[in-house]
Amino acid sequence: MQDYVDFINEDWAPPQPIKVNDLNLPDMPEELLPPKLYSFCEDVANDTNSPLANCAVPLLCALGAVLGSKVGVFAHPDSNHFQAANLSGIVVGGASTRKSPAPDIIKTYLQNLEYSYADENAKIELQHYQDLEVKQKNLKQLSKSGSANPMQLAQLTAEINAMTLNGCPKKRLLTSDSTVEKIQMLMLPNPRGITLFKDEITSFFNEIRSDAKDSYRTFVMEAYKSNCGFNIDRIGRGSIHIPRITFSMFGTVQTELFKDIMAQWFAKYKIDGFFARIGLLVVSKRLAPQKIKPQLNPQVRVDMKRLFSELDQYRPEDSISVSGMRITESGILGLTLSTQAQQTFDDFNFQLEYKLFHNKIKPDTLEAHLGKQASMVLKVALILHLVDHHESYSPVQIDDITIHRALAWYEFILPHLIYVYSSTKSVENPAEVNMALAILEKIAANKITNGMTVSVILKKDWAEFKDRQLLEDGLNVLAHHGWLEMVSSDPSLGGYPTSKISVHPDATKLLSEESNYILRVNSNQSEYLDKLKALLEA
Repeated sequence: MQDYVDFINEDWAPPQPIKVNDLNLPDMPEELLPPKLYSFCEDVANDTNSPLANCAVPLLCALGAVLGSKVGVFAHPDSNHFQAANLSGIVVGGASTRKSPAPDIIKTYLQNLEYSYADENAKIELQHYQDLEVKQKNLKQLSKSGSANPMQLAQLTAEINAMTLNGCPKKRLLTSDSTVEKIQMLMLPNPRGITLFKDEITSFFNEIRSDAKDSYRTFVMEAYKSNCGFNIDRIGRGSIHIPRITFSMFGTVQTELFKDIMAQWFAKYKIDGFFARIGLLVVSKRLAPQKIKPQLNPQVRVDMKRLFSELDQYRPEDSISVSGMRITESGILGLTLSTQAQQTFDDFNFQLEYKLFHNKIKPDTLEAHLGKQASMVLKVALILHLVDHHESYSPVQIDDITIHRALAWYEFILPHLIYVYSSTKSVENPAEVNMALAILEKIAANKITNGMTVSVILKKDWAEFKDRQLLEDGLNVLAHHGWLEMVSSDPSLGGYPTSKISVHPDATKLLSEESNYILRVNSNQSEYLDKLKALLEA
């Protein structure tokens, strides 16, 4: 057998670096928020020494929770597809990245609204127990009479049990209770919806992924839609019908823990769409300590409290422009997009659908999440519109500036999604490029060397090298850039034809410096942000 060294190319040209998309987590542009929201978020960010997005994301989720299913927006004037205002979000980050202080401030505005319901809830509670007492007296009297209809007794007993077990149907908006049973009971008298607002939200994920509570996962995903009722059948409580289920959540979680949760989730449930329903996701950055705290503006806090109260009292049916609204099949009044805003949204949606249809987004888990981002855009646009237009005389069509703001949010969170959905920073690259980089790592560590074949590499049982075709594609990328050659065996020698790897003789030395083998290209998108800036300046 001819020695392998005879195949090696001794006339090597310098290898070329491989172009990869560089993931950059940008700072949040101020244009993503209307002035009244930006002023507040800037003040909170300064107060807590945290990134602007750490305030903006929970703020949009909280405002969406206040609106809930009171109002929606149609994706197209001729379509029945609509989105309510319930919006979910999450801030992920490592320890000491200040991911929690700003959301804690936002939560107080929801709590203040709940405190304002105290008088109303006191009346509801009094009436509830009066009604319960009357029913109990009636049951006692009917039982003593001896002539009561058995069906009547059973019905009255069931009503008393339901009132006792389910408790008083108070007006609510917010919960920190991760148990789905509690969330369901809170939804029963609150068709607007319930939001779970929780620091370190991992307990909720663990709650709904347990084998004993698999139906809760389905319930939560249905409740994101905010367009249907739900029947609960339980032993001991009988059947409970919730006329409309609407759910949203906001939470914080440590980055690596969140990645582990998602990995376990996808291994168990595959791509079921649960995490894709988290519309806004940002990675918290660590900021330098502040020696001198910036001066704060108390007025923006007062204005924000007023805005929460006004949105809480907002009723779309009171609008003088209500005739211009559409009504959904579930009875929710819905806004529409202006002609220009509709064209902008349709163009975006077509481009996104094209990428999804042609499988241009990897990994599949990220593809599934991006498939829900058109819904996020509509929800954000609806919330931003109503922040400025919730008076009775306000327009019922969302304008082009607002839809561009919502689309700029999509561009902003995209690299954050990419980061969370991948263990590498080049997930936007084609799969063969990622494989080529993985091969270079093995070459640098002297684990892939001259003379090895594809079959030999696959037998190493390395986690990232399971797909033969993908491995061959990655080797072809490296051969194209001059990092190696695939040397075919001489057919005249007989035997099964093979191709062996011949590594560039300077590879190990060159791989010690990233710039020798990687050409990073910033892949962040800013198309809609740039158009938004132009619209705001016009």
